[in-house]
Amino acid sequence: MSYDLSKRTFDADFTNFSSYQDVSFWDVPVSSTGEFRGVYGAKMIEGALYGPSYHEAAGIFETSELVGAFGGKKRN
Repeated sequence: MSYDLSKRTFDADFTNFSSYQDVSFWDVPVSSTGEFRGVYGAKMIEGALYGPSYHEAAGIFETSELVGAFGGKKRN
């Protein structure tokens, strides 16, 4: 996961599933409150950035075959 502060966009790659293809989202717009949502054909991602300087993220994603949740914190 990554957040581009200058463009206010969120990217996420979900990989290494045992029975499913990798899922990627690029340039998902992030609102001024840190929320994001993107629908790309049969794929959807939504969630929010949290904490000081948006160092944490959490949300859900969905494809036609897979539903998942995610969360993470910036490594120092």
